[in-house]
Amino acid sequence: MNIDMYLQKKVQKIQNLCLKFIFNIKKREHWSSAELRKKINWLSMKDRRILNGLSLLFKSLNGQGPDYINDMFNLVSEVSERNTRTYPRNIYIPNEHFSAIHHKSFKLFIPRIWNSLPEDIKKF
Repeated sequence: MNIDMYLQKKVQKIQNLCLKFIFNIKKREHWSSAELRKKINWLSMKDRRILNGLSLLFKSLNGQGPDYINDMFNLVSEVSERNTRTYPRNIYIPNEHFSAIHHKSFKLFIPRIWNSLPEDIKKF
């Protein structure tokens, strides 16, 4: 999750070159990588990182992931006994001041996306 934009663009560029090879696109031809990815049901590299992170979090919450990942996260229901409007299966994100780099870390980035998902997807 926490790679800089320069590396993200390099990785995405490699995927785009693979698309050009698969569809036999010449150098001067105009093409859209998003349309080609859609044709063969590929995700962008950023979306793949998010999907893999959410899958790892889901497995961890279900006891199928590694213990060190499970130890990183607490459910809201484990932290507070208050009956709030938040879904009890949401991940607790501490209300502390973090650096911009820390906000992109797996520990904060993936739970923020997890908490924004609809409840029927998060059921386990």
